[in-house]
Amino acid sequence: MQSALADTSTATEDVDATASLERVAQAYGGDLLEGSWWQWAEAPREDMRHRCVDALGRLAEPREATGDPEGALGAPGALEQAVCGDRYGEELYRRIFRLQARLGRPDAMRRAARELEGRLAELAVDLDDQTTALLDELLAPRPRAMARR
Repeated sequence: MQSALADTSTATEDVDATASLERVAQAYGGDLLEGSWWQWAEAPREDMRHRCVDALGRLAEPREATGDPEGALGAPGALEQAVCGDRYGEELYRRIFRLQARLGRPDAMRRAARELEGRLAELAVDLDDQTTALLDELLAPRPRAMARR
């Protein structure tokens, strides 16, 4: 994992960077020493989690740029895996909402929004105004084109 993360920051070619990001996605299986209560593990656990979530978010970018919104969303790696590591990351969810809208999946977008709302409710926090506005925009009914007479 450490090697793949290091390679993502030193890669000089997009292909090499993407390959390193994909290695991170394949290697990331959750938090470092998950479930342990050792105080010394908390800082490295959080550092590793943040670095992995960042890498997974970055992995979505080349996939989306090459016309692969499914790959940007899902396994192995990318945004859906990133939100497993960052349960409250509204920016990650906003990216998911945009991709789901692009794929014409309003029900999937609504499910992801309910998931985010539930997670934020654990913290007694509401959706960010930016997230609410994006959902309203993406889920707004589209006017139908007028039929020719």
